[in-house]
Amino acid sequence: SKSFQGPEYFVKSLPKPSSFFGGIASTESRITKSQITGNMTAGVKAGYDPSMPLDPSKVRFSVTGFELVVTVGGNTVRKTSNSGKFTGEMTQVMNALKPGMSFTIGAISATGPAGTVRVTPMAFVVQ
Repeated sequence: SKSFQGPEYFVKSLPKPSSFFGGIASTESRITKSQITGNMTAGVKAGYDPSMPLDPSKVRFSVTGFELVVTVGGNTVRKTSNSGKFTGEMTQVMNALKPGMSFTIGAISATGPAGTVRVTPMAFVVQ
């Protein structure tokens, strides 16, 4: 055992990451059709808001799965992905969305420096 003399450090757990639909944060609630198509290829991401004082190159998260839930005409459509990317079926569902319809991206699972975490779901209304 060695003695360390110097400043005292406190180690804390990392905060829970936020979810993003492409570049759109989970705090947004309204989304346009062009924003949907523009962010589809980027997929679902997990990370910290840029205002967080953590170096994003050292604290990375990788989405390992999520669920898309859309209600169409009283029917609920659920599609799952085993990555952060939208599947072909998900893309078809998203392309069929019309103004006033809503969708949820939930059950987001990601791996990060401390292992697997559940990330906050996102809900949007199409404008």
